[in-house]
Formats: sequence, C-alpha cells, structure tokens
Amino acid sequence: MLAVICGADSFEAIALFGQFGEAGLLTFPELPHGIPSHGTLERVGARWDATRMEEGFRDRMQDTLALTAGQVVVIASGTL
Repeated sequence: MLAVICGADSFEAIALFGQFGEAGLLTFPELPHGIPSHGTLERVGARWDATRMEEGFRDRMQDTLALTAGQVVVIASGTL
C-alpha cells in the first residue's frame, strides 16, 4: 500500500520500492524471507478484492482523521 501511495504503478515498481527500503520496511510486518519478488506480489495481488481494499483503506484513514481531529498525519517519513 505504501509503495502505491508513493507512486508505484506496477508489481515491479512495488518490488523495487521494497528492495530499496528493505531495512525500514522489515521493521513493520513479519517478513522472515525478505521483501517478496514482483512475481509473488503479482500472484497475491491477483487475489485481492480491489473494492474491499479501497473501502478498508478509506475506513482506516477516516478513523485516523477522527483520532487526530483532522490534523496532518505522517504516513511515512525519511527516505527509502
């Protein structure tokens, strides 16, 4: 999700985003085998329900805005 927010528009771009930011990204989810390849991301992405992903993201952002009284929230900081 972070890669797409930052402009990644293909599974290859998402994988590159992960590889370049691997040190920081590996502190968030459990990825015992490292950043997935673009092929793995594509297979997983083919199973996603885009509508549900959008709804979930929108709900999460609305909850965040409510918790912060509409103030700016940093989603990612630093350089990946």
